[in-house]
Amino acid sequence: MKINLRNDDTGVIKQVKIGPSWTALFFGFFVPLFRADWKFFIIFFIFFVIGCMTFGIVGLIIDIIGCVKYNDWYISDLLSQHYRPADDVAAEALKQRGLYFKN
Repeated sequence: MKINLRNDDTGVIKQVKIGPSWTALFFGFFVPLFRADWKFFIIFFIFFVIGCMTFGIVGLIIDIIGCVKYNDWYISDLLSQHYRPADDVAAEALKQRGLYFKN
């Protein structure tokens, strides 16, 4: 499911997916790079390097965790940057996932 988040300061609207990030599973650190999510790009890249040193074992574990949690982390970061749900459907979807608590 995709929802829209609107920035209170700039009016910019971003469409984000709720749920697992299959692209993060298959493309790893490229996903935050293309989203300009620099914090998670650095984190994913560091774990990619560590994963290469452990013959992919750590990398596989991090990719699975990233697949399950990355979109939630990305949405939480956007909410901390003054993005808010653009409509009631988005607000309700975020409340169900435990990411948004305002009325």
